[in-house]
Amino acid sequence: MTASAALSSPALVKLLETLPDYAMYDDLDSTHMVESGYRLALGRILKTWGDRILDLAEQPGTSLTRSQGATVDQIMEQIGTCFRQLNAHEMSDCDTSSWRRARPLRQCDSMLLRVVESSQELATELRFREARGLWLERHGDSFHKRLRLAARQLERRNSLLGLKPLSAREESDEIFTLDEFL
Repeated sequence: MTASAALSSPALVKLLETLPDYAMYDDLDSTHMVESGYRLALGRILKTWGDRILDLAEQPGTSLTRSQGATVDQIMEQIGTCFRQLNAHEMSDCDTSSWRRARPLRQCDSMLLRVVESSQELATELRFREARGLWLERHGDSFHKRLRLAARQLERRNSLLGLKPLSAREESDEIFTLDEFL
């Protein structure tokens, strides 16, 4: 699959459309609006990947080795970590006062886009590949590492925005489930 074909994915196009315009980060409401669309687009992509990995694991006639099962578990854990980074922060604590954050935020978003695009290419191969267990052997670790990098970039974005993690009590009320992205 070529890079230009990867960019034609509707989910990636939506992500590009929702890339933050940091000039709009002048007040809490504007920041929340811009961040919400971007985070939702990222969440939809993550959900699609999670669905594909679970479909692989649950595919009739597919028997995963212990190593492949562990790889599936690692990938799903990283997808969960990314969701926690997208959801588990209090937007009311967001600091919109500093323009010094614009460049590092752009760098985070640039890295996220590269990770998402390359991961999307791998996820698309998973969808069309006959021997899906072979996909786990060839690409599972790489996919997991890309997800880990995405989680770190999301954590860095949250830090740059001055977002503070929700307390455990608040978190249970605020985190979205995968079903909400359908």
